Amino acid sequence: MSDTVIISVLKEKIPQALAIVLCEKGEKLKDKDIESFAEELKFAIDLDLTMEVITDFFGCNPIVSLLKKLRGQAEKIKATIMGSDG
Repeated sequence: MSDTVIISVLKEKIPQALAIVLCEKGEKLKDKDIESFAEELKFAIDLDLTMEVITDFFGCNPIVSLLKKLRGQAEKIKATIMGSDG
């Protein structure tokens, strides 16, 4: 999944997404004021930095790998369904 696809899916939710993934060392998500931080990020972060954060986040987390596995499973299911129609 490319960064531009992620950005197009998130659109106006990008500040909230960044507010969730950006944190100080040891900071817990439940202790963060996500909405307040998201408001700050709307004016403090540009597209280049947004792309860098997204790239780093997905590079450090196995979400992309999980999405690839899910896509592969969906394709197998589709092939099975299409094969049973014939």
